[in-house]
Amino acid sequence: MLSSMSRLLTRLVAILFALLCAILFVAPEWATQVFLWTVSPFVTMTIGAFYLASAAFAWESARTWRWPISYAACLYLWALGLLEADVLVLHSGALRVNTILASGYLATIVVAALVAVKGIVDWARRRPKVTAEGPAAPRWIRLLAVGFAAGTGYIAVIPLSGTARGGTVWPGRLTVLSARAGLIMTVLLMVAALIYLGQFNFAEKPGELIYLGAYLIAAIMAGAVLLYTRSRRTMVGVST
Repeated sequence: MLSSMSRLLTRLVAILFALLCAILFVAPEWATQVFLWTVSPFVTMTIGAFYLASAAFAWESARTWRWPISYAACLYLWALGLLEADVLVLHSGALRVNTILASGYLATIVVAALVAVKGIVDWARRRPKVTAEGPAAPRWIRLLAVGFAAGTGYIAVIPLSGTARGGTVWPGRLTVLSARAGLIMTVLLMVAALIYLGQFNFAEKPGELIYLGAYLIAAIMAGAVLLYTRSRRTMVGVST
């Protein structure tokens, strides 16, 4: 596996992400006023939900810290840190860093990017191998993973291009910075979507059903995988 320093830094990132979630998801109205760039409460809560999921990824990765199990989460976290840092550099002229929350958000992304660089250097030096552990995933789980990637990719591709401003798939106005930063975050955000359900206008803009439906389907898929994993563990426990 990678170095103990990378493991420690991954835990630090998990804590920082969790702190961001505690602010952005719980107090979106306040956070909107002091955020790093112009956002709506819905976008703020969405970002908070994303960081909660990312904190779980980081903490579980550091807890396990075995490359055959943790490599996918590590690659996700590294890509997140580097891509988010790239977005902030690209739009540095639009950032407001004169508040504690903005400075904390910026510092968190910097730390995440440094963790990515450290992890990549560790990987290049040690070259850990990905070996099969446990039974192979059934075909239906593989198909769900492909479907999730395709669905979230469809939602992200247009905003990431910088051509969307919101109101078609995403409810309300969406700045280019929010589109590029927020839709790198391809995780389950159904709670935020349901709380701000009133902002969706399905009658005039039926395309917004894509956003809500994609995460609803993803939530069902994730629940199915979780139930399958727990049932497998129970069967193994009984047989041993």
